Amino acid sequence: MKLSVKEAINSFMDQITVEDTRQQAKVKFPLLPSLFAIIIAWCSNCRNAVEVADYLESKGEYLSNIIEGLPGDISMSHDTVLRLLKTVRFSELQYFLTELCKRVEQYSKAEKLSDKRVLSLDGQTPRAMEYEVDADSKSPQDRRMYNRQYYVTLYDSTNRMSIAQDEVQSKENENKSCVRLLSIFSLAGSIVTADALNTQRAVAEKIIQMEGEYCLALKGNHEKLKHAVELAFSGEDDPLVPMLNREVLLDYDSILKTYRSEAEVGHGRIEERLVEILPANIIKPRILGEWKKDWSA
Repeated sequence: MKLSVKEAINSFMDQITVEDTRQQAKVKFPLLPSLFAIIIAWCSNCRNAVEVADYLESKGEYLSNIIEGLPGDISMSHDTVLRLLKTVRFSELQYFLTELCKRVEQYSKAEKLSDKRVLSLDGQTPRAMEYEVDADSKSPQDRRMYNRQYYVTLYDSTNRMSIAQDEVQSKENENKSCVRLLSIFSLAGSIVTADALNTQRAVAEKIIQMEGEYCLALKGNHEKLKHAVELAFSGEDDPLVPMLNREVLLDYDSILKTYRSEAEVGHGRIEERLVEILPANIIKPRILGEWKKDWSA
């Protein structure tokens, strides 16, 4: 039986625990209902505390009807919004958001909102923050020696929301964080994209294990394979070190598939994409190496 919005929200709230350390006698806005209202405001494209406060005030009556325990008059200032968020432990907020995103994922599948979801993996560190090199650093130019916060985000491009984050621990790289994030969700019906840094077997195998597909970037960290792909799209093999299957290369015109996207506006620019696809078996198995077992194109 399909739940109403109110039933779905309150069923979810019953399964979440968030510790409230405030003096309860002075509490005007219950923490968990207020947190849920703030998350709804975020999902409604509010990007700062002022926008959230305005949204809660304008939608107060509706929100109080669907979120049990939320006051009908939500005259919450932007300072109160920030204080409420600071009250929640980061680990609890992370758990809350992850569980919420799991339910959005389940709903998307149940309603068949999209045939394929696109999930993007990417690492970020705050560029505006300055760091001092660790005293024991032998290489000041090595960014891994800096004491900086470094997170990997799993972004659902289809539903336009970040569904999970993981902190890159000291003395490890992004790949391990990517594997941890990919273990959280079922990837059935999803295509996972990542930059060249995460074009690694551990990441690809975790995606396959979680029933997903991958589309990974290929750059200089796989130099020989990158060169072979460039040769394949040029339609000519290297005469000194052959890398391509001659039989497949003879049918080049018939196996090359092309797709041109419609113009899109994004990131402050107009984009139009031309995609060319070749079957992976145009490259010799010895060049594909470990990738030959699951590469298709």
